[in-house]
Amino acid sequence: MTGLGGAEPEQGRSGPTDRRWRVQPLSVLFLVLGLALTAGLTAWSQLSYLHSEYGLTKLDLRLAGSSIQSTPTDIEHRLADATTAVVSSGRPALFSDVLGSAIGARGTLVGAELFKLYKARLHLEASLGASPIGGRTGPRTLVVARQAADSHRLVVDRLTSGSIQQLAYALSLRSPAGQYIAYADQALPSSRHGPIPKTSPTGVFYYALYYGKDQDRKDLLVTDAPSLPLQGTVAATRIVFGSARLLLVASPINVLGGDFSEFVPWGILGTGIILSLAGLLLVEWVMRRRLLAESLAVENRRLYEAQRSVAETLQRSFLPSVLPARPGVTIAARYLPGTAGIEVGGDWYDVVEVDARQLFFTVGDVAGRGLDAAILMSALRTAMWAYATDGDEPAAVLEKLGRLVDVGRDGRFATVLCGVLDTETGDGILVSAGHPPPAVAAPGGCSILEIQTGPPIGIGDTYQATLFSLREGETLIGYTDGLVERRHEAVTEGILRLCQAVDPSLAPEPLLERLVERLIKDEQADDVAILAIRREVRR
Repeated sequence: MTGLGGAEPEQGRSGPTDRRWRVQPLSVLFLVLGLALTAGLTAWSQLSYLHSEYGLTKLDLRLAGSSIQSTPTDIEHRLADATTAVVSSGRPALFSDVLGSAIGARGTLVGAELFKLYKARLHLEASLGASPIGGRTGPRTLVVARQAADSHRLVVDRLTSGSIQQLAYALSLRSPAGQYIAYADQALPSSRHGPIPKTSPTGVFYYALYYGKDQDRKDLLVTDAPSLPLQGTVAATRIVFGSARLLLVASPINVLGGDFSEFVPWGILGTGIILSLAGLLLVEWVMRRRLLAESLAVENRRLYEAQRSVAETLQRSFLPSVLPARPGVTIAARYLPGTAGIEVGGDWYDVVEVDARQLFFTVGDVAGRGLDAAILMSALRTAMWAYATDGDEPAAVLEKLGRLVDVGRDGRFATVLCGVLDTETGDGILVSAGHPPPAVAAPGGCSILEIQTGPPIGIGDTYQATLFSLREGETLIGYTDGLVERRHEAVTEGILRLCQAVDPSLAPEPLLERLVERLIKDEQADDVAILAIRREVRR
């Protein structure tokens, strides 16, 4: 008897029919089906590989775009700080003092100018560093400055002269003393070739950054690629860069998923041939694809956590790094970012030394989240610092802030609690702009101060002060609404819960640790800022 696909025994060769060895029709059919299946799986694997490469490129590109997008924000803060210093002091020389660290070899800018708009004409008040293309008061400079005068945000423009190119930044600040326009310029490589900030852990990308929305060679700002256009897996993302728009294009130098992933399709082809004969290696291939998908999921989660870490670092950079130290007074503060999303928030706290006895303190919250909220928060905190150091009373500070922000114009408002405390006597003043009332932890327990509450910043500008006295051994606790507000619950219940969690015997640092442990949940969606000021018992 002949086995399946086997040869005829020797004695059968003399029979009437010559049954030689040949491939059985079932084997041929299995082989054809196996090869067809192998071809389909190979094509699918190749498409999956290309899609995975593009997805990883896109993720890394977004992180790189976020790094580049932070540049105008940093410059805007510097220009705003320098201009605010001039406005609050009336001394144009402070423009150079505040902005000097960002000019030349010490910073990213090559020069800066401060203009004042008077009777529809721009007057140069201060300048430092190198002149921009076209001169400090040249037509091209004045055009950008006038655009900023008519805008409520940072104006960015590209200036070129032959092979020389610069990015011009201009920011307008309106104040009772007049309208000021801060102008700065940043030099770019004349060769259009140089490094671009990369957030990829491996740094295996070629980048090309264009001014505008298209990959036009004349709009190229800088690239690190040996030739253009980029080849291979190419991804692009548009970047909001102040008032301008940039286009960032990237292509990986090597395979992002590793050299192995590039040869997976060919491996499947070879494996598929074996599968057509044996059929058992299909399980191993499926498991390998599953592990690859899990590794991509882990990588995606790591990239998300890295981007969230960048947002938290940016948020914390807006807050004071060191709180004042005064004899007889202990100060502690906490900022906790919300768990929802990766956007920065608008919560803040600050303590400013007014003189040898008085401390100006504030806790505030800009409505909403995102970069716009963080920028407005930084501007309000900077302005409050300037007004407080000038000796303005808390009510006057909030009234001035109310004239800087308009919810109809800016689309946002802020709640603020601020006050002044005499560290010697414990007497103080509190003013609230729609903010939750502070708590006082005393040896006898916790209570909520009853204070006059005015409208939030951006909605009104009239406020009344409330006098209070902080006795020795008492702690004043200011906070943002994220600490006490919960869905489907009245705010009064959250404030009551806060008082129940307070231990008056604790110093500010352990007291804040206790509040965070008792009141902040894992699913906390909103940002939280807490400030505690304790007047120590004199011995």
